Amino acid sequence: MKIDIEQWANSRETSYEIADAIFRVATNEWIKQADKDENTILDIADWIYDEGMHYREVLHIAFKLSTEDELYWGEETFERDEECFWS
Repeated sequence: MKIDIEQWANSRETSYEIADAIFRVATNEWIKQADKDENTILDIADWIYDEGMHYREVLHIAFKLSTEDELYWGEETFERDEECFWS
């Protein structure tokens, strides 16, 4: 199953770069699973999005992918210069 990251991002009112980063992290988490049938990459991406898991890693990747100074994770706005996710 091919996932349309842009559609996934749009349906959640989230920046494409955040969505792309979430799926990169979700893929890495899926690879670490012993039982690949337990969760799909989409399940893990939804969990990361809903729970804010791995948010520092996601934001770090997202800002590396983007030239924008602000990115959106649902209703949350993150600015490139915020130190909260770099530490």
